[in-house]
Amino acid sequence: MTLQLTLIVGTWLVATLTFALLLLVWQRGDARRTPVLALLLLASALYAFGYGLELAGDSVEWVLATFRIQHLGIAFAPALLLLLAADVGRAPRLASRPVMLVALALSLTTVVLVYTNPLHGLYHANPRMVEAGPLTLMVFDRGPWYVVYHLYMAVALIVSNVTLLRAWARAPHGSAMRAQALLVAVATFLPWVGSLVYLLGVLPLPIDTSPYALVFFSVLVYVGVTRYGLADVSPIARALVFERMQDPAFVIDDDGRLVDHNEAAAALLHTVSSEPWLTRSLAALLGHDVTAAGAASTTDTIVDAEPIELAGRSYDARIAHVRGPSRTDALGSVVVLRDVSDHTRLQRMLTQLALTDELTGIANRRHLLELTERVLARAVRDGQPTAFVIFDLDRFKLVNDGYGHLVGDRLLRAVAKAVAANLRPTDLLGRYGGEEFGVCLPNTTGQAALRVAQRIREAVSATSVPSGSAGDRGGIGVTASVGVCAVARGVAADLEAVLTRADDAQYGAKRKGGDRVVVLHIETEGPGGVDAAG
Repeated sequence: MTLQLTLIVGTWLVATLTFALLLLVWQRGDARRTPVLALLLLASALYAFGYGLELAGDSVEWVLATFRIQHLGIAFAPALLLLLAADVGRAPRLASRPVMLVALALSLTTVVLVYTNPLHGLYHANPRMVEAGPLTLMVFDRGPWYVVYHLYMAVALIVSNVTLLRAWARAPHGSAMRAQALLVAVATFLPWVGSLVYLLGVLPLPIDTSPYALVFFSVLVYVGVTRYGLADVSPIARALVFERMQDPAFVIDDDGRLVDHNEAAAALLHTVSSEPWLTRSLAALLGHDVTAAGAASTTDTIVDAEPIELAGRSYDARIAHVRGPSRTDALGSVVVLRDVSDHTRLQRMLTQLALTDELTGIANRRHLLELTERVLARAVRDGQPTAFVIFDLDRFKLVNDGYGHLVGDRLLRAVAKAVAANLRPTDLLGRYGGEEFGVCLPNTTGQAALRVAQRIREAVSATSVPSGSAGDRGGIGVTASVGVCAVARGVAADLEAVLTRADDAQYGAKRKGGDRVVVLHIETEGPGGVDAAG
């Protein structure tokens, strides 16, 4: 058997072995679980089979035809290498859509240029057959795209080498993940060996050793994927969940410095800091020490921290304190932030509804009285005077009966707005009843409360709303009967007594015809009153 025939048979045997592995992968279902493995085996087999055909040819036309078969495999090898490195090296960014689109574009362009090379000569030019010892081989001049493709392959190999070695270095010692990363990393160096052997002329014959290197590379990848692929399902799945979970997750050491994070955390950190994050204090990055909660615990625990505001969103923090075997040595923490903006917004809305009068937008009766009770307690403690005002809209029922409840509602809203404009920021306005309103006046003497009540009465009298009737251009307005209870400095008056006195004063104003103010006092010497009509 001649040397050339021996090389042809040997190359086809290698290709057959690769096809057999591909069939095995298909039958075992590994092609579905790890399609990149099946595609790599197919690419290697096509390359080796095509190279065997090339060695069997003795004309330029024949060899160029075999080039088309070979490049159906090797043109896509760089993209498959990146996918393999992304999978085994736990580097999902290598398999991202932008990277894959660029890689596939380069691979498809290579195939198209190889198939159409006679039209332009961009891949190889001036092909010719030469005698190389006992072999007849084709040589050619390298075209510009030939250089581009091999640079593309070199970059893919370098990126894969670095990614896999980094995964090996980071994996736990003695784990299957570490063994798998090392085996596949070693495999990715075989294409370099094959290319260097060919380029440096190590062999006595000018044989391209790249097809054989790629085949052995695929065999090692097969072993790495099938032997170790299921051993570390739990760590791999855990890593994938950590990386792809939608909630920002941070890993910090015992000093509170950030040592790792997932993609969601990176997206959040981009909004709060443009500087490098790793080894920086998480508390400084977020502006909150979310790990303080549960720090005194002596066991691994999960605790809820207070919600924090970041980049316009609300987050609820969950912290897992990681401790050593002794259960007392703190190793660090895992912090997961859950976006609770919608929940917080709903809580605030419900709280607002519980505290606010739906029609007028001011405090409802319950909230007004709760705040007033606090003001009265503080007034006794600080020795301050206080006043409480109740005003009722005179003859408001006639507005509802004559113009309808919609007009009446508009008038109530207008009155609330007008009165609020005449109060201090510290004064508390609320809807006391149907057409009754209450105002708590902290740190206000009886004389000052009388002036405020007069402003309220005047503001109500000046308020009007359109009737809504066709042809009626006038406004609908009302007056107010205003009652004031003034509590003297240092007097401990309870809420019920204050409300009763203010109510009595308001009824007194109503009995005298309305549109007036009546003030009643609660003093140390006993209650007294003064009538101030408008």
